[in-house]
Amino acid sequence: MKKMLIYWPNGVFNEIQITKEIGAIAASALRQHVNITIICGGAKASMDNIVFHETGITKRTKLSEIMDTMIALTYLLRESPDYILLYYIENYGNILLITMMKTFLKVFRLFYKNIKIPKIMIKSDTDGEFIEANNIFIRIAYRILLVFYLRFTDGVIVETTCVLEKIAQFLKRRSGFVYLPDGYSSQLFNHENNVIRKSCIITIARFLPFKNIEASVRIFKRISSSHHETIFKIIGPITDIDYYEYIKTIIIQANMQDKIEILSPSSQELANIVKESLIMISTSLMESFGIARMEVLGSGTPVVTYESGCGKDFEKFGAIVVPLGDEDSMYNEVIRLLENHSYWEKKSLEGIKNSISWDEVVSRLMKLFE
Repeated sequence: MKKMLIYWPNGVFNEIQITKEIGAIAASALRQHVNITIICGGAKASMDNIVFHETGITKRTKLSEIMDTMIALTYLLRESPDYILLYYIENYGNILLITMMKTFLKVFRLFYKNIKIPKIMIKSDTDGEFIEANNIFIRIAYRILLVFYLRFTDGVIVETTCVLEKIAQFLKRRSGFVYLPDGYSSQLFNHENNVIRKSCIITIARFLPFKNIEASVRIFKRISSSHHETIFKIIGPITDIDYYEYIKTIIIQANMQDKIEILSPSSQELANIVKESLIMISTSLMESFGIARMEVLGSGTPVVTYESGCGKDFEKFGAIVVPLGDEDSMYNEVIRLLENHSYWEKKSLEGIKNSISWDEVVSRLMKLFE
């Protein structure tokens, strides 16, 4: 069997990561007969038949990135993988890691001709904001980073076609960059025909100001005036306690306490809520990708979203995309879904058909490596 090593600098692997990107890629690769090792800052959860190496460094500073890299390098050389998947281009320690690994392997090859030279791909988690940055030094730094990775890896993976287009214009080249979207866990978010849908609208977002949850509350209040039986569930971790309290205040001021719930469910509970709901709305003002939207689409629940995180890609996946900040358009689309069952069925089927699972993502990744 081939061996792939996933390096997630300073990352803490917990239960929720099992079905998110790192864990989902590992599980899908394992099902496709690839042995997996994950190097991360810390592991608070485990997965069957997957090896974890912890560097013990979870704080993200320039010094900690270098220390994390040096520890990871020892595992990389010891494991001798066929493929290496690195996260992320923004992690400067990866430059040191790639340089030292390439140097060591060249030296070793002088004495051991059969030593394995792994193929390396690096993942970008950016929405391309550095290209529009006012600071010229930031743009120069990213240009150097990207040129380095193109020279010394086998490819740079980007999550959206929007970022691919921005980078292509920024560097005046497209070769070496690969568009590979994130997926959803088909084991959790699979479509089930026998599930009874409740009159429930959901939004899935961390409690951070740019997630713009207050807009979702305003939209739901308008919906509730004509659809009294419908409830709204705000689902996500409380990352910013001040913003969380702000959203609670808005809910109270809108007199919506009996119609709006705030939840932080487990992965399985989230999947069950998604399958039982009628619609997901997303009013986030900024996204790099937005995995939750893909998970919901895969479950057959229609998604109405702002165009952040490359809306045109999500239109292809089956979502209904409205202009950024256009609450009226989002309200109108939700009402249409609630009052027109054939339209709801059409968008549900489009999401099931066009969304992409992690198994498909990993199949594409393996072809890129090969």
